[in-house]
Amino acid sequence: MHTNKRQRVLILGAGFGGLAAARRLRRNPDVTVTLIDRGPAHTFYSMLYEVATGFMHGRDILGEAALARGVSISYERILSRWGCGYVRATVTAVDLGKKIVRTDDGDAHAYDYLIVSFGFAPDFFGIAGLQERAFTLSSLADALAVRSRIMGYLDRKKRGQEVSLRIMIGGGGATGVETAAELANFFHGRQKAGELHSGDWSIRLVEASPRLLSMLPPDASAAALKRLEQLGVKVMLDTCTNRVEDHPVILTPRPLRPGESLDALVCEFRAEAERAFEAEVVIWCGGIRASASTAMLGLALDHKGRIPVDLTMAAAAPDVFVVGDCAALVDPESGKPVPNLAQSAAEMGALAGENILRRVHAQPPQSFVFHTYATVIPLGGKNALAHFGTWYLSGLPGYVVRQAASFRYWLTILPFAIVLRDFVRSTFSYMSND
Repeated sequence: MHTNKRQRVLILGAGFGGLAAARRLRRNPDVTVTLIDRGPAHTFYSMLYEVATGFMHGRDILGEAALARGVSISYERILSRWGCGYVRATVTAVDLGKKIVRTDDGDAHAYDYLIVSFGFAPDFFGIAGLQERAFTLSSLADALAVRSRIMGYLDRKKRGQEVSLRIMIGGGGATGVETAAELANFFHGRQKAGELHSGDWSIRLVEASPRLLSMLPPDASAAALKRLEQLGVKVMLDTCTNRVEDHPVILTPRPLRPGESLDALVCEFRAEAERAFEAEVVIWCGGIRASASTAMLGLALDHKGRIPVDLTMAAAAPDVFVVGDCAALVDPESGKPVPNLAQSAAEMGALAGENILRRVHAQPPQSFVFHTYATVIPLGGKNALAHFGTWYLSGLPGYVVRQAASFRYWLTILPFAIVLRDFVRSTFSYMSND
């Protein structure tokens, strides 16, 4: 029911979903909006591979500030334009009965409506040694850590030390493929500059299914595989990571399904129980689950730690909405969950914001519209695979589509002049690796 009192909307997590909700609610006279996030800046996760490989020809390092500019923007810079409040803190408790959220700075934040957008965490699937020894690409700090390790290797090579760098990447989804392609492209650039030889580095990409990018049609997967092989990436399909030790990574063939024989596997050592491969750097891109913070609400969770929601993004608690990677939203017709994409998270967030306003005005809610998402996978340098329903673009046209999509997203959160300046600057910085 509409009331003269402004309703307090609290958004936990300012990722793609949280920001989309704030944008829908911005400067609305019926609500006040506050976002709580433990970090200072919004991160464009799908571009973190650019930071991990952020080097320039002709000099040793590209400043971290310049690298970060293309993938992160301070929350204050965004939210001040929208008339939304921002609190940098970590949520420590959520009391759904009293409608209070507590944070590690000792404050208690009351709300009338709550939007939960805690985001994701890597899923290590209980693989021994993986969490302790592998890098991930879940934050700007993660990407910079990968970059630091590679820079250390290059520094040793310049000092004349005989070292090689063997990189193993787990997961043949979008992040794994993007990272493998960009790293290989960078190393080829160093070879052309005379700083490395072909035997100085190797990249293995391990995927448990029989093809890369299993969410795409087989022909698109084949195109990505061909590009990686051209770049010198060793792709190992139907292969699982069993455990990670000090240097070797122990791999095993994918478990057989009922009725399958060994001949059905693409794994190159399918007749063996396991095989060890040396790797100085392990990067895990093999899956995600909801942030552990999601559990503090005390609601039922699915196998990925996500909170089930209905088609309006409402959870099984009064005036609570859940969006993004911590929401379990299932298409009632196909039975499949909404994919973990920036586009889907933003749509969920915008819908949650819309339905809060509809509750305030006693209007019927809207439901999520399920559809197929366009997908763009960068493949090293000015090359990308852009998939649209039943067809795809590859090479330079795909790269242009990728840049246009990134530019369009930044326009949803910042003014055109700022986006043009920062986006163009960061794009040229990243292109310097190509």
